Amino acid sequence: MAKVDGFLNQLASKGGTALYLAPGSPATVELPGGHRAMLGTQDLLTPIIDGLVKEILPDEHKTAYLRGDMVVFERLTGEIWFEIRASRSAGSSSLLAHRLTRTPVASTQAPAQPAPSPQPPPAAATPPVVSAPSESTRPGLGTSPWDSLISKLLEMGGSDLYISSGEPPLVRHQGVVEPVPGFKAIPPDALTKWLESLAPARHWKAFHEHGQADFSHRDESRGLRLRVNLSKDMDGPSAAIRVVPEQIPEDEVLHLPEAVLELADIPKGLVLIAGTPGSGRSTTLAALLRRAAQMRSGFLISVEDSLEFKIPPAGSVVRQRETGGDASDQRRALRSALRQAPDILALDALRDSATALQALEAGISGRLVIAVVEAPSALGALERLVDRHPPESQHLVRALLVTGLKAVSHQALLPSKGGRIPAFETIFNSPDVQSALLKWDLAKIPAAMKSGRAYGQVAQAEALLKLVREEKVEAMDAYTHCHDRQSFVAACKAAKLDFDPRKSGQVA
Repeated sequence: MAKVDGFLNQLASKGGTALYLAPGSPATVELPGGHRAMLGTQDLLTPIIDGLVKEILPDEHKTAYLRGDMVVFERLTGEIWFEIRASRSAGSSSLLAHRLTRTPVASTQAPAQPAPSPQPPPAAATPPVVSAPSESTRPGLGTSPWDSLISKLLEMGGSDLYISSGEPPLVRHQGVVEPVPGFKAIPPDALTKWLESLAPARHWKAFHEHGQADFSHRDESRGLRLRVNLSKDMDGPSAAIRVVPEQIPEDEVLHLPEAVLELADIPKGLVLIAGTPGSGRSTTLAALLRRAAQMRSGFLISVEDSLEFKIPPAGSVVRQRETGGDASDQRRALRSALRQAPDILALDALRDSATALQALEAGISGRLVIAVVEAPSALGALERLVDRHPPESQHLVRALLVTGLKAVSHQALLPSKGGRIPAFETIFNSPDVQSALLKWDLAKIPAAMKSGRAYGQVAQAEALLKLVREEKVEAMDAYTHCHDRQSFVAACKAAKLDFDPRKSGQVA
């Protein structure tokens, strides 16, 4: 058995899609959606990677590899095929392996037998960027350039792909949007034809009728799921494509604190998961639903724009319904779900005031309702929940929040040593918080959180300071991601942390 097969076995066992071996970093597994896990803590050296590559390199590729060219071949480890890409240039070697779920047309490598490998705890790491796109055709996404575009997204370790008519495609990598190397502007007609082949018929019809649609697409060849949002403007159609894992990443990989995980244990009431787009709210929701299904025997229904994760039933009955992002469809699906008297109800968005009111009333009626909302902070989530209702109804919504709301969790993703890590702000409806809600004096909630730490309250400034002290994020990154920067600066000062944002031209 070749030594690299130990890494490939760990890639398969973790449900990963890619393995990265690069000098100066530990071996790293890429999980779809941008999450990463290190296989150990030891940084790899170029001679080690070079030796791993040479041990499995087919004879016909040796000359090209030694010359410094990128080589691509396939390898069978156990019963799983992998596409291997290796390069050796400027005294540095790297290896990228993608798991294949199809039977290869041809192979240049004899099968290798699997062997058990240790499973170290996961952590974030930096994958190398490999520039050559795959030339293979994979059913489900069509032929080049579309297939190569998805391949490039995975190679770069990106989480999102943005395609607009007449413009070069863009990729989001570690929170930064950048052009996809080697790809030019895509004509509107070509983009329309590809998107039509990708979208289910009913979603394509909704796209033409309403100008937008959401759906999920399974790429069978790679064993992953894509979440697709279609929209159009005066220039033509556009698409935002996100890679989501087939399986929900483990809580440790997601860096979910216990205070957040315990939201799934709340017996009844409304729980809000807040954040900005791309902050990982959907993944957190899925992790909470997995825990809820495991910890209790009940009936769980989720109503989602597009199905991203399959929730394992464990000891519960789980039903997941897709609405395609249409508000009227969501209202109908929610009414239907409530008629079935679920113990747990999940919504990946609150599309309108009617849906928000239904969700709040459902929580008051004795079931746990977990809903995702878009907001810049936990308090901002409460304000938006009320403000989306007409003025004459807002007093009713506020009154329902006093008794129906159980918790609000807000998350932000920050750069962290090659990956990204979340910071969670969590507000529980303690007596002091409830008093502030009753008077609708949200400015008093931060003070109420300080006096109610026993309830699990965590301010964002405290969560960010903890990450800084653990050397997981830089202080300036924490500062720029904090919605209350003065509180963060004060927290740093109280902790005797030497940080002055003015040194970088910032102001508190």
